[in-house]
Amino acid sequence: MFRKKEPLVNKLGREINPKFRSRLPHILEDVCQQLLVIEPAMTELKVALGEFLDYLDFEIEKTAFAIDKAKQGGAASQTSSDEAWLARLESLRKEFDADKMVSPVKLIRKMVSTVEDVFDMPKGF
Repeated sequence: MFRKKEPLVNKLGREINPKFRSRLPHILEDVCQQLLVIEPAMTELKVALGEFLDYLDFEIEKTAFAIDKAKQGGAASQTSSDEAWLARLESLRKEFDADKMVSPVKLIRKMVSTVEDVFDMPKGF
C-alpha cells in the first residue's frame, strides 16, 4: 500500500512544490560552485579596475588643474578643448564604479543566504 507523503512546508506553513524543494539544494550548490570559480576572478578584476580608476582620477585632477591655471593666466580662450576633454573624462568616471561592477558576487551570496532563510534550509551552501 502507498503511503501519502507529508507535504513540504516553509516557515510560514505554506506547501512548497516537492520537485522544487528537492532541486533547491542542488541548484544552490551549483550556484555556490560557480561562485568559487568567478569570485577570485572578480577580485582580480576589481584590482585592475581600481588601478584604471586611480589613473583616470589623476587625469581628471591634472586636466582641471591645467584649466584653472590657464584661466588664472588669462588664457581662458585656450581652455575650451581642455574643458571638453575634462567633461569626457568626468563622464567616464561617473559611469563606472568598481564596487558596482564586481558586486554580482555579493548580490548572489545575499540571494543564497536569503533563499536558505526563506526555505528554512541549513546554512552554508
